[in-house]
Amino acid sequence: MDDTWKQKLEEAKRASQQEADEQTKFEEKRKVTPHLWNLNEDPALNERIVHCFTAGSNQIGNDRDGNNPTIALRGVKITKDHAQVKNKKNKITIKPGPDAVILVNGKQIDKPTRLHHNDRVQFAANHLYVVYHPYEHDKNVKEKKPETKVTYDMAQQEILMSTGLVSADDKSKTDILLQEDLIEVLPKLNEANAIAEALGKKVIFEVTLVAPAVMDGLTRTSVFVKMRNLRNNHEWLFDSKQFLERTYAMGDMYNEYLEGVQNTTRPQEEDPFWESDETEVFIGSVHLFPQHVAYLMDYEEALPITDHRGNQIGKLNFKLVPCDAKGNDILDICVEDPDELLGKEHRFKLIIESVRGLPNRFGRVRCQYRFFVEKETGKSPEIAGPNADFNYTRVITQQKATRQYIDYLKNEEILVEVFGKQVSATGAAKSSGTKEVQQDNNKMASDLNFYKRKCTRLEHQVEGVKQLLNQIKAEKKPTLTVEDLEHALGESNMKAAIQAVLLANKARESNLGKASQACNLS
Repeated sequence: MDDTWKQKLEEAKRASQQEADEQTKFEEKRKVTPHLWNLNEDPALNERIVHCFTAGSNQIGNDRDGNNPTIALRGVKITKDHAQVKNKKNKITIKPGPDAVILVNGKQIDKPTRLHHNDRVQFAANHLYVVYHPYEHDKNVKEKKPETKVTYDMAQQEILMSTGLVSADDKSKTDILLQEDLIEVLPKLNEANAIAEALGKKVIFEVTLVAPAVMDGLTRTSVFVKMRNLRNNHEWLFDSKQFLERTYAMGDMYNEYLEGVQNTTRPQEEDPFWESDETEVFIGSVHLFPQHVAYLMDYEEALPITDHRGNQIGKLNFKLVPCDAKGNDILDICVEDPDELLGKEHRFKLIIESVRGLPNRFGRVRCQYRFFVEKETGKSPEIAGPNADFNYTRVITQQKATRQYIDYLKNEEILVEVFGKQVSATGAAKSSGTKEVQQDNNKMASDLNFYKRKCTRLEHQVEGVKQLLNQIKAEKKPTLTVEDLEHALGESNMKAAIQAVLLANKARESNLGKASQACNLS
């Protein structure tokens, strides 16, 4: 019994020593042989996979269906003849095969490319390696040239740069957080698209950046992933966490596919490549500027609805109307300075009338918004679309207008979000598509409307000033004191005359249109 145990122990020692000797020999070989070593998100897993290049030609590809390449790689979109690497006279050249995706230092190549020490090479969606070139490494050591340590984040960063989603100048804390999110999502997105193609799933995933100005609840520009059904062009938008959760099931389905499972389909509710048309999706948003009601003026407009990319996708018709406690419109009173409302009760009606021009795939549509410091969102009813008539009215009441409230009306905006559910439709309408976010245009339109309306009101008051001056001239009075003018017109109309001049000048300076002749007192 003891002899048997001692024999097994000796065998284990010999096997361990043999393995250690082989590893030592391999490490010595690595020092003098050009090779690839794997780069992993977890640094502890770096250099666990090493592929050495023999002298001459090396074929890289999958090992399915009896294929026997020099270097076998397994994974999504690895083709039979993925690449050919030539190792000759201290020069390493890689040539992509037909339909093969190969990135060198973040950029896709389509012709033979020379590889150098510490170059980063990615095969297909997720095989990331670093080149070790002994001749160039020894030369750098001899010439005392510093070598940059290659990291996973560095490699993903240069891939990210090539997409144009970020630039090297993005160095703020927010930019860094965004880049970290993209580095996490992009490799998984590429893999998801490759798996979808391999499994015959008619969907495609695209990364998109959504700014907080577009979607309520975001504190910074965030990474979302759009899934588009290629059969009917239906789209769903997932945040990065929702998308990454789906990738686990995608990986399981692909592994089954590689193992020869004939049917890798899942029930729809478990299929990561499927989403119900009953799932509500974000369509777009509109920025309403409530400055009119700060002056007790009504405002009616049709403003563009912009999607998460900043493209115009439809229009929202709305009104803002000052009203009394019974909800009756107040159209014949205005204030010259919103500060006159401080400490007083203030009411106006927010009327969301309709949406027009949305793509035909949206069968039901609703709106929601958040006003001032309210925690709860206001919501319109869900109406059959895409041209939905909401006729939604809410009387917004501020019992006591504070400085914060007045400043909000004058300078801030109401973000109205539009949501919908998709239905199958033939010939779905396409968005008109302007790639500029419409927020500034909405603000300019609001300002233009506001100044035109206010100038119109003040023109009548200024005309009264002119008539008074003509009367003074006709009576041949030598002077006109400020007291006489205030007594004749009242203090508020004196302020109106001054305000008219200031508004006319401001309108000209803002290039919002020419001031009317009545406002131009020069």
